[in-house]
Amino acid sequence: MAMLQRGDVAMISGVSMDSVKTLQAAGLKLVESPDGQINSVVLWGTWDHPEVPAANPKVRQALGLAINRQEMADTLYSGKARVPESFFASPVSPYWDPQIFKAHTYDPVKAKALLAEAGYANGFNITIFAYTASGIASMHVDMATVIVDYWKKIGVNASMQIVDTAAISPWHRAYPTDPHLVGQASMFRNLPSPLTSALGETFLLP
Repeated sequence: MAMLQRGDVAMISGVSMDSVKTLQAAGLKLVESPDGQINSVVLWGTWDHPEVPAANPKVRQALGLAINRQEMADTLYSGKARVPESFFASPVSPYWDPQIFKAHTYDPVKAKALLAEAGYANGFNITIFAYTASGIASMHVDMATVIVDYWKKIGVNASMQIVDTAAISPWHRAYPTDPHLVGQASMFRNLPSPLTSALGETFLLP
């Protein structure tokens, strides 16, 4: 970003939303195109630890219903993001089918009811691990902070822990699930692929 401001480079890409605001205020031009990158939350241990709360489909559905994705898109991303209909594909992908992929809904009342049905009317403990990174992924800490608040509103005792990318990467790759992650959650960045993207990007120009 400093190099762009000094005029050492003609453009940069993959900048955070905070940087976009700063550079636009400095008179730089923003050029946008669709990007299939999807930031999401992964619930760990649901496939190999049936004892954890999130192994129950109703708990997973409740946690999803508790998140107001549109509000996050409008505030954290200043309206420059859209609510994803799927973790696996996006509207800029040639494999997109609107008849198959439907947007998630926000329904905290139903979320509370599902928790009660699953036997967790009084909630449970869960930690979201957010890792430090640059560019767009730097939003993960902000996103995790907001998601923790959404989950608390339906009675879940949620918290956030920030870890370094180098520390969490081996946890993500481990199988069986790394003990640090069993029964917990972490932010995850689904990078653009043929399924999710048509090579979209965001650039800032002088």
